[in-house]
Order: sequence, then C-alpha cells, then structure tokens
Amino acid sequence: MRETIARSIHEGYVTGRKSDSTNNPDDPSLQPWEILREDLKESNRQQADHIAIKLRTAGLWLRKRLPEIAVPADITQLDAVTEQLAIAEHDRWVAEKRRNGWVKASGHERECRNDQLRLHNCLFPWDELTEEQKKFDRDTVRQIPDHLDKAECEIVDL
Repeated sequence: MRETIARSIHEGYVTGRKSDSTNNPDDPSLQPWEILREDLKESNRQQADHIAIKLRTAGLWLRKRLPEIAVPADITQLDAVTEQLAIAEHDRWVAEKRRNGWVKASGHERECRNDQLRLHNCLFPWDELTEEQKKFDRDTVRQIPDHLDKAECEIVDL
C-alpha cells in the first residue's frame, strides 16, 4: 500500500511539473518511478506515510476499501483544511530536506537552486513562499483521495 501511494504521489508530481514550461526534462526528480533515484523514492514514501497524520488533523482516517460496505467520508472536511494541511506538508518536506543537509537558497527563483550544494529555492517558511510554490503543497493535499484510491483505500470519518 505504501509503495503504491508513493508511486502515485510521484506520478502526480511529475504530471504537474511537466506542464511547467521552465521545467528541466533532465531533472532527476522527474524520471519514471522505475529509474528514479532511491532517495527520491524514499521522499515519496515519507510523504505517503504522512497522509495518515494529515487526515487525522482533519478528523478523518484511511483504511483498505471494503467493497461490500461503502462508507463515504465527508471529504469536504479535507477541503475545509486544505491550507492548514498544505502548511503541514511543507513543514514535513522542509524537515526532510534539512535532515538531508539542504539549506535555503538565496532566493525563490528556480535559478537559485543548486542540487550539488544542496541549496533549495523552496526551503523558506510558508509565509515567505511564492503563491506558485504554495500551490505544490495545496495540490498535494487535494490529490490525497486519488492517491489512496490507487491503493484501494478510502477515507473514513474518525
């Protein structure tokens, strides 16, 4: 289940990034799952692990789908806290990056990022991010039901 969700997260990220005209097709994070570097796969796995925490914050939970018992969750609860959960996702991602030696770059522009020096243009507090950068985290939260569906899971009320 974890691997399926992680892979779905990665595929959603790639789809979103490929629509960006400034995207570099050689970016290691945009490679297909089968050839994705292990550290990038692990990053997706950690994001998958954190879904349960985000859902709990919204008064929701997840479980394997029970085909014979449909218990639709009120996903509007998730919609109502998208911003809060996006901030939580950003904070989780920042902590992950910092554990791996990354620091913030000199600015928000993509050109300020330097993977070799582990300088990242998104390692700023939420309030200092651009709207475009915040959109990544908001989209991540909005895609949670789709990722879980691919793993045959459903969101339920606590």
